[in-house]
Amino acid sequence: QPEYGPPPPPPIISVSWSPFGACSKIAAVDAAGTVIVWELDENLIVAGEEEEEEKKEENLHPVRVMVDVKWVSPAINADWMDTHTLGISFAERVIRVYDTSTGECQLEENTVRTAGKALMAHGSCFEGLFIYQSEFYTATEAPETAVVYLAYGADKEGYFVVPLTNRHGLMVWAVGVSSSGVIGTAGADGRLQLSMNGKVVPRGCLQDLSVNLHTDPFLLIRNRVTEPRPEVEEVTEETNGAKKENPPPPAYTTHDDITSKMWLDIVCEDADTVSGPNLPQGLLDSRVESLNAITLSAHTSASPMDHVVVTGGQAGLLFARSCHIEEKGLASASWLNLRKWSNPSSKESTPFTRS
Repeated sequence: QPEYGPPPPPPIISVSWSPFGACSKIAAVDAAGTVIVWELDENLIVAGEEEEEEKKEENLHPVRVMVDVKWVSPAINADWMDTHTLGISFAERVIRVYDTSTGECQLEENTVRTAGKALMAHGSCFEGLFIYQSEFYTATEAPETAVVYLAYGADKEGYFVVPLTNRHGLMVWAVGVSSSGVIGTAGADGRLQLSMNGKVVPRGCLQDLSVNLHTDPFLLIRNRVTEPRPEVEEVTEETNGAKKENPPPPAYTTHDDITSKMWLDIVCEDADTVSGPNLPQGLLDSRVESLNAITLSAHTSASPMDHVVVTGGQAGLLFARSCHIEEKGLASASWLNLRKWSNPSSKESTPFTRS
């Protein structure tokens, strides 16, 4: 006989571990749209004896659950911007920034084409938020969506939004940032894009740089086997004048069909100049060209030339490319060798001014 009990808690759909405060805070979003914050205690012990269990209960910080009746849609994901600053995105394309120590909402951004359903923060390097999956706009035949950077800091007055050159057809699935300042995005159009914007300055930098770089390291193009289709049958009296149309082409969705009747073209050279095929909004075949995940090098000790970007997606393949951007004679673009861009008239590099 089945045993009935209380329903299980909603599953966790997003987790962010804070790099601040000895990495003692974890924020998560569950499928019900609730934000949960755990504060880890360095004195927390796990034991079986009653005396130690009482001590454990005293040392254990309570879990903080953040939910507000003003939220008209569930939270999608959350990420740490500072020690007590947490950015949260919502399904209604609204971005809110909360102070977890007081529960106060410090910022709300809901501008069309700026606020999106998803966000990403790299708190150890940048103070702001990278926002994506915003409203679509039509620049080509397929609708596109872009990525913006919300520049915000607890010690600054107000905020501003920087549109980035990273934009993809149909959907931006993932955003990643390297410690060298390179911003990478992966989208449903099969493109991997890297950019660097002088307005996206690292933490502690008090000046912008006059630079805006962009490149597409590679592009995936989906192809399929085209089978000959029969001609349209003529109208006869037996069919009561009804015209029989050609059957639609077969849809390739199973693993066997995809591996035997579809293939990918990988464009690595001058992918920026390749427009790629049309991107229909409705498609019966599996979008094997879609890139759904991305990660970039986070270590700071190595040279920017050693930084790599790894992406993968619907095809079940991983692709690794160099993170450096070659443009205007620069061997590699990073915050280290782009200092001269802050003062183009000077022959020497202008050092950063840090607080």
